[in-house]
Amino acid sequence: MKKSIIVFMSLLPVVGLGYGYRYRLFRLLSSIPLARKIAVRSVMRVPFIRKKFLGQMFHS
Repeated sequence: MKKSIIVFMSLLPVVGLGYGYRYRLFRLLSSIPLARKIAVRSVMRVPFIRKKFLGQMFHS
């Protein structure tokens, strides 16, 4: 877990330069469990996004 935090912190400066490589960067960050957990928690705090995600999950 400590290694994941170090990797995540070392990637933060790259995020600003990573616009052109956003999909590759997204894949890399989503492969780190701690980064994925932080991203999901932060996104689910936004009411509009949470409502949209939950609406899509239970849509028949």
